[in-house]
Amino acid sequence: MRQLWQEIGQGVFLPAYIFYGKEPFLLEEALSAVVASFASQGDQWNVEVLTGETATPLEVALAAGASSFLGGRRLVLLKDCGWLEAKAGEGGGKKGGEPDMSPLLEYLAKPNQENCLILLSGQSIDKRRRLAQAVQKCGRIVEFAPLNDGQLTDWIKKRLQRQGKRAPGEVLDHLILSCGNNLHALAGEIDKLVCHSGDNPLISYEEARLAVSQSSLLSVFTLVDAVCAKDGRLAAGLLRGMLKQGEPAQRILSLLARQIHNMMAAQDMQKQGQSNSVIMKELGIPFPFIVERLLRYARLFTPKELLEALELLLAADKSGKSGQARAEEALELAVLRICFALPVT
Repeated sequence: MRQLWQEIGQGVFLPAYIFYGKEPFLLEEALSAVVASFASQGDQWNVEVLTGETATPLEVALAAGASSFLGGRRLVLLKDCGWLEAKAGEGGGKKGGEPDMSPLLEYLAKPNQENCLILLSGQSIDKRRRLAQAVQKCGRIVEFAPLNDGQLTDWIKKRLQRQGKRAPGEVLDHLILSCGNNLHALAGEIDKLVCHSGDNPLISYEEARLAVSQSSLLSVFTLVDAVCAKDGRLAAGLLRGMLKQGEPAQRILSLLARQIHNMMAAQDMQKQGQSNSVIMKELGIPFPFIVERLLRYARLFTPKELLEALELLLAADKSGKSGQARAEEALELAVLRICFALPVT
């Protein structure tokens, strides 16, 4: 993908590309940059969009090979290209209802070097297909895969830098905890945060806390912060705020119980000498900083206290479901008992 962005920056493109992958935001961003590159050089009238649902390989080949009436380069986009899927038959004649790919294969063997053809496929392709191999020979296959933890952090940093901003690690963690690896949501929250910070180049954690929309998980982590600080008043206030915003008591209880369970498990695995990466894998935690946070929380409790906290939440769950108390009241009472280490009744 880095090579593609270098080509976009230089405005020099190969004759053919395949764009595919499970991260649509990155694909759409790259595609928009390619189109913008053509537009910036006066070639906006030389962009042709076809769709794989209606266009034939012959029509795509003719469009890609055609010269512009107005001069300059041509960009041909083929959306919904299903000819690269594993189920599709090979070209050389129709097989299993698939179109004859030979005209497009012949074009790719000797493509128009002035033009650029981009085939937009789905989440996966079969690189053994002759069409994929033909594009690979004269151009590039670009996969847009979901970002891992390190890549996601770098992506946020670069997006902030492009807008003249920087932020400490706790702000980056806050953004990731709010949005996960949903790049559409992250981009929106980053834009909101940039606007909120005004002329200040450094974004503080307090600004992020106020500006960024909180997910259920982030709200629960904030609640756990208060519980670990034994701040019953703050914990109760946070809980009431979540309930007022429409978060179901049962969901909050479930998320809170899961975090305490993970604290117990992480605490136990660390005592056994397991690394943070092993703990992350075993507990199915997506980001290393969440493991570090869990372990930091866990150090504030003994194993017995964590077990008692789970028992309090279990008792609240039973009380709410049996009708002995309103679910919201039962949950708040359990949170307060955890804060003040009160016994289960």
